[in-house]
Amino acid sequence: MIRIRPLKRAQTLKDMAYEQVKGLLRTGKMSCDAIYSANHLADRLGVSRTPVREALLQLSAEGFLTTLGSKGFRVRRYTREEVEDTFEARQAIERWVVEQLAARKDFDPTELGQAFDLMAEAAATGDSHGFMEADERFHLALVRAQGNALLAAVMENIRDRISVLGHQALAVQGRMAEVLEEHRRIAGALKRGGPAQASAAMAEHLDATRRNLLRDFAEEEKGADASHRRTA
Repeated sequence: MIRIRPLKRAQTLKDMAYEQVKGLLRTGKMSCDAIYSANHLADRLGVSRTPVREALLQLSAEGFLTTLGSKGFRVRRYTREEVEDTFEARQAIERWVVEQLAARKDFDPTELGQAFDLMAEAAATGDSHGFMEADERFHLALVRAQGNALLAAVMENIRDRISVLGHQALAVQGRMAEVLEEHRRIAGALKRGGPAQASAAMAEHLDATRRNLLRDFAEEEKGADASHRRTA
């Protein structure tokens, strides 16, 4: 077998712009109501327009942004169906994962505990970004502990989508405290319960998050219905 050392490719300006803009999306710093131009973002990033536009087009292809032609780009609004699909996928993956982990005697909960502690610290200071990062660490630690690399890759992709939506769910008063308690139940079920209890705890947590996200759709639909009745 020929031994070949992998090439190390330096990050391009487009790669760096992509990471910067995606970071803004993941932290909820880009508004769904604003239109962003490549020129404006290029000025803010201190680079030329071309690599920024390429980065924005990539994020659009990945489903994070909507292209508005010459006007620019807007943060993509997910539909009710897309939210439902996302949580169906999470239920299928994460409930199965915790069932498997609860049945194992070699599961090490250290990473889970560290993520939970970081969530608690972020909740205490109202740091929604820090909370979301720790929440992601908690959930990905579970999937990675199962040892299925393909499932882990799928979950990382799902978490990218959830990071954009997650700030909406956390905006609900008291939701951080609820998430902490739901995570506490999951960790407790993994430590002292069994597969069925762990699966039920995860299902409850995911369903609560789904309901919080869908609340915005319900309010929008209610407002649209009221407006239609006034104009009818």
